[in-house]
Amino acid sequence: MSLNEKIETTSCESADQVNRLKSDITDLSTKNDELKKQVMKVSTRDLFPANSEILDGVNNLAELGYLNEPSVLYNIYYRYQRDVIYTIMGPVLLANNPFKDVRISGSDVIMAYKEKILDSPHVYKIAEIAYNDMMRDGDKV
Repeated sequence: MSLNEKIETTSCESADQVNRLKSDITDLSTKNDELKKQVMKVSTRDLFPANSEILDGVNNLAELGYLNEPSVLYNIYYRYQRDVIYTIMGPVLLANNPFKDVRISGSDVIMAYKEKILDSPHVYKIAEIAYNDMMRDGDKV
């Protein structure tokens, strides 16, 4: 499905809104083409090592071979493009706002995390871990 077809199927309030969206995409495409034509010379000290493609979209950023800002941002962007809005870094949950419904909540999802069927990063998983830790260590606090 092309980008224009996706725009047509996206719920928009008016044809004017669709046309503005198409115009914005055309502008971005033009700018992207212009950037591709530019040749930039960059010092090797300004470059960061990149992770292999096999690490694209890992659940936990700690699994990245190179944990630098470009690698972290790329991984989050990679997951965001696939509507995977939660990423973890150790005990920290990172959430991106997708500005659309990605169907990641509901009683079926809660049960899947509660029964340990799903293991990907999610706010329900973090809440379950926190609750279990409170119940286990509650009298120690």
